[in-house]
Amino acid sequence: MRRTLEAQLRSNGSPQAHIRNLASLGQHSRRLSYGVPHVGLFNLCIVVLIAVNSRLTIENLMKYGLLIRSGFWFSSKSLKDWPLFVCWLTLPAFPIAAFLIEKLAWRKLISEPVVVSLHILITSLEILYPVLVILKKQNYSVIVHTDG
Repeated sequence: MRRTLEAQLRSNGSPQAHIRNLASLGQHSRRLSYGVPHVGLFNLCIVVLIAVNSRLTIENLMKYGLLIRSGFWFSSKSLKDWPLFVCWLTLPAFPIAAFLIEKLAWRKLISEPVVVSLHILITSLEILYPVLVILKKQNYSVIVHTDG
């Protein structure tokens, strides 16, 4: 910036000419002029990452083929065998509950301490629920395998 200002002073004789040139640049032009080398490097990294992973995927498919059979995905009809699927289905209930609590608080139907305690309860349950579902599944599978 200092060299540019000195060059402007030598050529035009006034610092106002340089300030007018900077002001005439649009917001996008100023933003693009600073990060151009980094954007190109980032794009190159993404292209190389995609190319390498695609090559490895194609090589593995050509060498080993598709090893997943259709019976693998839908072999069990019980939801007890799908703990992560159960979590995926039920976890949206927690943000919906938080939204309903906020709506009740906005209408002044519940007080602020109750809202805070309900949000703490919902957040704790949201963190512990997947853990409990998975632990319940692991305990069930240990009991089934040790009895059989």
